[in-house]
Amino acid sequence: MVERRMNQGIASKVKQEIKPKVRKAEINDFDKVYPLLKEMNNTRLSRDDWFRLFQNHWAIEEFSPGIVLEAGDKIVGYIGTIYSKQIIAGKPQLFCNLTTWIVLDEYRSHSIMMIFSLVRNKNVVLTSFSSNNVTYEVYKKLGFKDGNLSKRIVYPFPFFQSNDYKIIINTQEIEDNCNQGNKIIFNDHKNFGNAYALIKYKDEQCLLMGVSRDKIFRLLYASDRAFLQGNLRYFRNKLMVQFQAKRMQIDEHLLNGASLFLSRKVIWGNPYQFKSSIDDLQSPSPEYSEIFLLNM
Repeated sequence: MVERRMNQGIASKVKQEIKPKVRKAEINDFDKVYPLLKEMNNTRLSRDDWFRLFQNHWAIEEFSPGIVLEAGDKIVGYIGTIYSKQIIAGKPQLFCNLTTWIVLDEYRSHSIMMIFSLVRNKNVVLTSFSSNNVTYEVYKKLGFKDGNLSKRIVYPFPFFQSNDYKIIINTQEIEDNCNQGNKIIFNDHKNFGNAYALIKYKDEQCLLMGVSRDKIFRLLYASDRAFLQGNLRYFRNKLMVQFQAKRMQIDEHLLNGASLFLSRKVIWGNPYQFKSSIDDLQSPSPEYSEIFLLNM
């Protein structure tokens, strides 16, 4: 018994003497990172789903699947990074969305080392769309600003509906009918199994993307927010019927204060967060994040 305890003490001491190092993750690190991802206990996500974090879906030159904390030949910590190029003020801007920050208990004291190289890079906009209470406070101390917080719950309302709005949800038909700008964003996301709708009205169109699950359609992206704000009341019932949804949940910043009868504003969870050297950057939307990539 004494010998076993001594051996455990020696093993523990040896483990503690292994100083972990931080480096960029590589695609072939996935097998070592996956045991950490399984600790998230998300039974809906398979191994193939998690592997999406390690694929360069949008051919970004600066791509890396994350940051790892490595002790010897073992990966003991991981932060997922999802890189994308988005147009801000007419110019392409590099974005890096932070997701899935997990570190083994005995290495938690080294966690903050993992984020430093990212927050020091002034050429990238950092975002987080699913911060838990701990990561929210860490990002806040690192200078992240709060973005969208509130959501709007929208209930069915059969009045004022118009048949002049055509709603397309078939992915092939959406691709065939999209204008060039909408086709780019749609092609970036069409393989992730999310909910998509193309709204056509006269010579206007608006691409909507979100998540449809448990009779709720969560609207997270609209290619033309002004169109959405001015016209949603006329097609919302038909849209909900298409997705077999009993209600819609819309990120409030997509509506920009537009009123909707039979809806209510709610606040839960933590706000979206972002860190940027762009002074007038408004709250970014989560289309290039784990919410879409993992269909969360």
